[in-house]
Amino acid sequence: MTDIPPLAHSVTALIEAPAEQTFAWLADPVQVGKWALASMQAEPAEAPGTYRGRSLFDGTHNHFAVTPHPQLLLVEYSVGPRESLAPRIRAQVIRAESVGLAAAHCYLTLTAWRPADMPAARWSRLCASHNVEIWLIKEQVEAAARR
Repeated sequence: MTDIPPLAHSVTALIEAPAEQTFAWLADPVQVGKWALASMQAEPAEAPGTYRGRSLFDGTHNHFAVTPHPQLLLVEYSVGPRESLAPRIRAQVIRAESVGLAAAHCYLTLTAWRPADMPAARWSRLCASHNVEIWLIKEQVEAAARR
């Protein structure tokens, strides 16, 4: 039997902020530029509804679009070259009452799917980035909730 390469990566954190506030923060494209290591300093791009940020890794500009699904507390991030963005990253917020958390808390899960042509080293970097980004999101959302 051959080894199957990893096809997806998920990481979850407890967020000490209300689910709706966490969702709204994740759905704000400008906030993406404060936690997404490959899209820092996000700003509107040329095409309506798209944004551009700079990678902390190699300084290149990356493009993304944000599609919020409020009824599901789900945010879908389409990423890639500006002419062919693909929905490959999701942020799912789970309300406190769904999982028995204290009021004004929630879970957040970031999930990424690996494109078939993504080299193993690039995938490894993306997974490591999400492991860091979940902490950046947690700290930033919780700081905003305390204000």
